[in-house]
Amino acid sequence: MKQHLFCSAAIWILLTISGCGSNPQRTHSPDVLDDKVTAARVEQALRRSEPTFNHVAARAEEGRVILRGKVPSVEAKSRAEEIARGVNRVKEVENELRIQP
Repeated sequence: MKQHLFCSAAIWILLTISGCGSNPQRTHSPDVLDDKVTAARVEQALRRSEPTFNHVAARAEEGRVILRGKVPSVEAKSRAEEIARGVNRVKEVENELRIQP
């Protein structure tokens, strides 16, 4: 009986310390992780295509990607948007890139 109580207490303590896997800020929710992966994939695709995109950052929110940074021309700005649209899970692209020759 004492061993049963000890095991129950140990399990209760472990679950209390670990928080039973709860995450009230939802920092690890699938949506947040998907957005981070999508943004990283967009940035990788941009960097692989042209070195001029080294100063472009991508942020994703529920499939909507926001591009920010500097590009040398209008053509590069359009090309970055086209590349971002071609990445898996990208539903929409907001192009906030600035042209700086």
